Amino acid sequence: MTGEGGLETRRASVAQVRQRLNDLLDGWRAPVADLAAAVSAIAEPPHDGDDSPAVSEAALDDLVPSVERLVQSARAIIGAGFIAAPGLVDGCERYMLWLQNRDGAARRLRLNFDTSDVDAYDYVRMDWYSRARSTRGACLTGPYLDYSGSDHIVVTLTVAANCGSQFAGVAGIDLSAHAAEGLLVEQLRALEADAVVFNDERLVVAANSARWMPGERVPAVRGEALGLDQSERLLAWSGWTLGVARSEIQQLR
Repeated sequence: MTGEGGLETRRASVAQVRQRLNDLLDGWRAPVADLAAAVSAIAEPPHDGDDSPAVSEAALDDLVPSVERLVQSARAIIGAGFIAAPGLVDGCERYMLWLQNRDGAARRLRLNFDTSDVDAYDYVRMDWYSRARSTRGACLTGPYLDYSGSDHIVVTLTVAANCGSQFAGVAGIDLSAHAAEGLLVEQLRALEADAVVFNDERLVVAANSARWMPGERVPAVRGEALGLDQSERLLAWSGWTLGVARSEIQQLR
């Protein structure tokens, strides 16, 4: 039996779950922001006549222990590190300090960055890089198949590292999409109604009901998510939305 009181109770529950989801997102973001700040602290500001910061590879190597701790800090994290803006690192046109969690051990990822090679990995074109560069803040990208790195379906969280007004690169983590989904579903199960988390491309990240499957696209009608009674944006930088399904009574009207 539902009524105004029941609806108010559910909406209060939605507010609580939204806050828990935001807390989860902030928990993922905070250590990445700390890594970005560490990079910013060691990058030399631009000199007179130069418009870009600089950092040595040796200085970045000092961050390896911090990255190792980050990549091993949570079950959902399968990769972590720093990806430099082109030319930031002395002697390197492209540079990536990226560790992956492989069977409990942190292993360095090595990719081909030779810009003259058609098969090179050009990270500056990747959404997780370009979006953080554009916003100079945090962003979430995915779920998507990380074919060049982990060969897993991942969600990538990146935070821009800035040196003064200049962009120095991005710090980031790869979250196993499956593990992240499980953490989100734990919170969504607190709702009696069917609920879903989806991104700005309307791709489903997690749901507490089989009516939505991860990776499928939530349909839209006149800009409204079909079958959703309530949509609540999560943290603005995430691009994610919490949607709650219409009740059966509302759908029959």
